[in-house]
Amino acid sequence: MTDQEFPTIHYLPPLDRQPSHLSRKDVVARCLEPGLSRDSLEPFVKKCAARDFLRPVGIDAADKRAPYLYEIDSVLIAKCLHTLAFASIEVDGPDGIGRAVSLAMKSFAVEDHFPNGVPKGENVNAYFRAFGPSPAAWAILDYRRGVTGWSLHVAATLDDAGKKRVGAKLWNVQNGFMPNLFGGPEPVIPHAETVLSLDRILPIILGDREGMN
Repeated sequence: MTDQEFPTIHYLPPLDRQPSHLSRKDVVARCLEPGLSRDSLEPFVKKCAARDFLRPVGIDAADKRAPYLYEIDSVLIAKCLHTLAFASIEVDGPDGIGRAVSLAMKSFAVEDHFPNGVPKGENVNAYFRAFGPSPAAWAILDYRRGVTGWSLHVAATLDDAGKKRVGAKLWNVQNGFMPNLFGGPEPVIPHAETVLSLDRILPIILGDREGMN
């Protein structure tokens, strides 16, 4: 699968860089943990950026090279993808696992929150603003206020025609948030499922070394 098969063009505003803005090298640095080197992580994160798996927010107005700027949610996306790849899961392969994980972590799905339809009078935009700019950011915000239990679920199943389907979602089982992994109303039982606990990953990317295990 080539980089050209993924959309990489963003029309992003130039930004005066703020402390919350991260370069790609900053993303790499926050993904590091004992046993991992910058040399091993940098090519992986570069590939994630090229394949549009991360969530750029703008370009650095002070840099003539116009590099993309990211926020902390892109670090969580990159770290989860690298953890899956470390476990020999082909995140950039033809099954589209990387794409499924990326979409689940950087884009809210209305049906995940309102499986029976949006209630009359509900302001959907205001509803989602309360969680931050992405599901990954929501998990980070929760962690910072003491809410644990977030996990990334990646599952695969076969449809009636024998075609493999991949689904990914962020869940918080202990708080009752378990959206449909595959989309659509039909019940689908995964043939295989991988679960990453964000309670291990979040302390790493946020620099809380005492919270690592």
